[in-house]
Amino acid sequence: MEGRGSTMSDSTVVVAGAAGNLGGPIVKVLRERGADVRALVGPGTARDRLERLERLGVTVAAVNLGSVAAVAAACSGASCVVSPRCRACAT
Repeated sequence: MEGRGSTMSDSTVVVAGAAGNLGGPIVKVLRERGADVRALVGPGTARDRLERLERLGVTVAAVNLGSVAAVAAACSGASCVVSPRCRACAT
């Protein structure tokens, strides 16, 4: 198990709701630890929130977070999925 301050350089982590108030800080910590992050955001996400994610160096994927198929496709190949708020992930 990785300890505090560890790096995650070989990991791709998907964060659903990455532009939100909880998802954003999660993305930041993951990037600080060296993880490759794929940020799932809703199609109507504000441009300033998208730009903040892009500055962190993440891959941004706009998906319908209420669609199981869309979320599953966006999560393909990830080693971990973090879902602070994703309706499709709760089914």
